Amino acid sequence: MSVLDAVKARGATRLANRLLAELRQMFGFALVREIVATDPTGGIEKKHVGGQEQERERVLSEADIRALPTKLADANLLKATLHAVWVMLATLARIGELTRARRADIDLATGTWVIPADHSRTRRNIRYI
Repeated sequence: MSVLDAVKARGATRLANRLLAELRQMFGFALVREIVATDPTGGIEKKHVGGQEQERERVLSEADIRALPTKLADANLLKATLHAVWVMLATLARIGELTRARRADIDLATGTWVIPADHSRTRRNIRYI
């Protein structure tokens, strides 16, 4: 809790929640591999750490978007990651929606991509043209 409390004290509540999730995953793996005897994150809930997250209102400015090609080129990303960034920017698709995309969901002839409801966070089909 002291590690999570330190992050929360900085005002980084979203990061504290993410850190809790990562710690849970790490200790879950360690339990399965018998590296640890117990999971110290077992009784910790989001409400004890960062609490309910507020939806963010981050918007890229025109200057941000114009600077993006140079920043991405300088980042030395894998080509697939670079393409994923541009697809997500163009469509506002989430990373999970993009990584679960199948060839069958994309119609090159009509220029459409349908994200099936079971791949969508909103649980509705999403159609991009």
